Amino acid sequence: GKVDRRALPEPDFTSKSVDRTPSTEAERILCGVFADVLGLERVGVEDSFFELGGDSISSMQVAARARREGISLTPRLVFEHRTPGRLAVLADDAPAPSSTVDSGVGEIPWTPVMRALGDDALRPGFAQARVVVTPAGLDLDALTKALQAVLDTHDLLRLRAESGGRLVVAAPGAVDAAGLVTRVSAGAEDIGELTEHEARTAAGTLDPSAGIVARLVWVDAGNAGQGRLVFVAHHLAVDAVSWGILLPDLRAAYDEAVAGGSPALEPVTTSYRRWAGRLIEQASNEETVAELDRWVALLEDAKPVLEPRAGQSHSWSATLSGPAARALVSRLPGAFHCGVREVLLAGLAGAVDGGAGML
Repeated sequence: GKVDRRALPEPDFTSKSVDRTPSTEAERILCGVFADVLGLERVGVEDSFFELGGDSISSMQVAARARREGISLTPRLVFEHRTPGRLAVLADDAPAPSSTVDSGVGEIPWTPVMRALGDDALRPGFAQARVVVTPAGLDLDALTKALQAVLDTHDLLRLRAESGGRLVVAAPGAVDAAGLVTRVSAGAEDIGELTEHEARTAAGTLDPSAGIVARLVWVDAGNAGQGRLVFVAHHLAVDAVSWGILLPDLRAAYDEAVAGGSPALEPVTTSYRRWAGRLIEQASNEETVAELDRWVALLEDAKPVLEPRAGQSHSWSATLSGPAARALVSRLPGAFHCGVREVLLAGLAGAVDGGAGML
């Protein structure tokens, strides 16, 4: 009770553990990769990746970007060693990632989550979208090249639903980005309203049966202000986690195109088709099947906590402050190897279930 917490400055995650500067080239590269992936100005040699807000998805981005810089890393090593300093020591001894690239082209199986979408799975316009601010003078040609690089790298953005419910991934280059990028002049219109309108319009044109599962719309505000870029994708091809990979990849490819290069992203060594096949194998193996009776018994008398009436929905909000807020942003992500959002969802699940939750 002796600390005047109100007098303390706001936490500055960019200044944690900057007790020494990088002393080797590997440390310099990894500090830069950490900062780039996490959106920080700088990262210290002894900073913990997860305490800075890293999670499983961003650990894959760290490994991929480190490989581009000539350092062989895997997401598992990032999880186990966490800091640029410890990872730099392992840099020379880390096993080189497999150079074999699984193309993933051809028919892919329906995964359980795809089947759970029901009739919406193939419905035209069933989409997610993200909007980012763009600088004045965005290069439309470079943007188109960047989208082409993203389409050629990520299998499900080349997805087509064929007759009989078959899902087929086309070869890289089969989907032309030039027909999927649109420029709209904002003129004197309200840019927020225009962006929302264009996002809805673009989403309505997505149709897996036509092989169109992604589009970009650039709302150009001219030389006087910042524009907006809408990235829409069909929900059969993306989920909420996908955007943490797609948007940084689009940005990296755009920067390379603007610099005059030919955009090339880190190749995917495990295709969606291979991953989906292994998921289905695991779902049907003896160990998994043996768990069914236990889950059936556990859920036999379970009742939904929330039963919304037709046309209604529920929402819940709360404000965290004091020790709970400090634990949320500083301790829990590092302890559980996840992001703040995952901690909040787990806490909410515990609260809805009648418990105290993680917080």
